[in-house]
Amino acid sequence: MEKEIIKTITLRPVRVIRQSKQNPYMRGLVLKREVTTREACHIYRNIFLFNIDLSLNDMEDKDEKDYFYSDITEKMNNYLKGDASWGSLCDATYCYDDDDTGASVASHLKLVEYLQKRGVL
Repeated sequence: MEKEIIKTITLRPVRVIRQSKQNPYMRGLVLKREVTTREACHIYRNIFLFNIDLSLNDMEDKDEKDYFYSDITEKMNNYLKGDASWGSLCDATYCYDDDDTGASVASHLKLVEYLQKRGVL
């Protein structure tokens, strides 16, 4: 039997964007600034566990790679603000989730922790 590993995460309050006045559910996060390409790549690779290197290995042209980086950064910023879905992250990176359920709650907690450390939230 494996021993459970427990980690305590302390988060500061997070401001969120609501769907509408009638619908109080969260749509996205209020950002102080947009994430950079480097931060977006870190989120894809280390938090959401997307293997974007496979997509990059298929690209030969520098312009194609630059477009890929700008596209995945834009999609990540839209996702954080609630303007894009999990599927759009998969489409932008060509890394498709088999069951398409999105990231776990634990991944989103890790995401908020990372964004707070980087001063994005």
